[in-house]
Amino acid sequence: MAALLAGFVAALFLLAAIGKSTGFGGFADYLGQLGLPAPLRVTASVAVIVVESLTAIAIAGGLLDPVARWIAVVMSAGFVALQVRNVVSKSAGCSCYGAVDRDLNPWLALTRAALLLAGSIWLLALPSQGPAWVSEVLGAAIAATVLAVIALLDQTKRVVRFDRESQARQGAVLQEGHSS
Repeated sequence: MAALLAGFVAALFLLAAIGKSTGFGGFADYLGQLGLPAPLRVTASVAVIVVESLTAIAIAGGLLDPVARWIAVVMSAGFVALQVRNVVSKSAGCSCYGAVDRDLNPWLALTRAALLLAGSIWLLALPSQGPAWVSEVLGAAIAATVLAVIALLDQTKRVVRFDRESQARQGAVLQEGHSS
């Protein structure tokens, strides 16, 4: 169980680091919305990417236990706090997972952050058993599936909204045609 959960948590951290790396400007802009001065945004962005990557590697490899697990809990708690802020203030997305996440519904982003925090806390409570790659790969697959489902839920909501708007426009055009 510990290896499965380690794969899940490590994959979420690694996917976040990759997303931030490929959508670097979006995450740096988000840090600006938080009030971080422009000269520090790049440094802070790189620092977050590095810490997420190293945390993922350490957790997946069973290294630095329990330090890496504690880092995951602390970072995840910070992510939850930021997502709560986004929900309350109705702020733009953080681009925490790159472009796929730029316009993500804040409630879905909060749910994802809460899942990461729950997984990190649970992992902290489990004894370390060293690397067990099959379970870790399965955990990574579960993490990727969770991210995909969250992205699909958000896209589905957008498609439904677009469809409703299209139908409303078509109805307006038809009514215009009948009144002429």
